[in-house]
Amino acid sequence: MNPLISVNISCFDRHSMLKECIESFLSQTFRDFEIIIVDDGSTEDLTFVTVMDPRIKYFRQEHGGMAKGLNLAMEKSVGKYIMPFGSDDLSLPTLLQETFNVLEAN
Repeated sequence: MNPLISVNISCFDRHSMLKECIESFLSQTFRDFEIIIVDDGSTEDLTFVTVMDPRIKYFRQEHGGMAKGLNLAMEKSVGKYIMPFGSDDLSLPTLLQETFNVLEAN
């Protein structure tokens, strides 16, 4: 079955920030999601994300900018809803549940 929400993150380097960002999603109260990570040609090794959780899908592309990375993430997403998210941002534990509730109600 497909996840209800695809969290799409395009990133360039930011190893430690990306790890914290992903961890903030792994502690969500809403569990039916996937995380699509697009590595936009980083000089750092970001493949560590592949072992953090089975819901994480990792793709690498040549450096092309955030928009190109988010476009690739959208192509790879299978969720009913798409949530673009910054690799340097953190989510509160109820973000996905609250977002899902609003989307389903409207």
